Amino acid sequence: MVNTYWQTSLAPRAITIDQPTDLALFVPLNNSYSQLYPANSTLGITTTSRTVYKANYDWIVILFTLTFILQICAIAGFVFKMLCIAPDILGYVSSMTRENPHTPLPPGGSALSGLERARLLKDVQVQVGDVSPEEKYGRIAMSTSMGLPSRITKRRLYM
Repeated sequence: MVNTYWQTSLAPRAITIDQPTDLALFVPLNNSYSQLYPANSTLGITTTSRTVYKANYDWIVILFTLTFILQICAIAGFVFKMLCIAPDILGYVSSMTRENPHTPLPPGGSALSGLERARLLKDVQVQVGDVSPEEKYGRIAMSTSMGLPSRITKRRLYM
């Protein structure tokens, strides 16, 4: 606390404002020492160091290449999302086969947990499609028999 008081009492205005680097500003006017921070002029060499950042061109090439690849992947994902007609329902496929009339599976599997059921059904192939192609309005469902669900089209209405 003593040091803080001592330093601020020497030059209170110089502590609270941004100090200029030109000490000639502090030379007393009319040779009177009435200013708060009198200073004598002297010759000296000052050095100011500045941090200069330089780009590594190898990393810039890698950055732009990967950015270009990621942009292509994003555009391709958007295009595939627009081309896909079927809804995105394939989260946990094993739980969607539970008590599904279009997936004739052996009995006794409805009491299993999701992971046990997935292990039991590891070789079963499923297909998402229209399970009632002969009716006026189609129904999109998952089926285990390949060929039973017909393809989903944009011209048909589904429930």
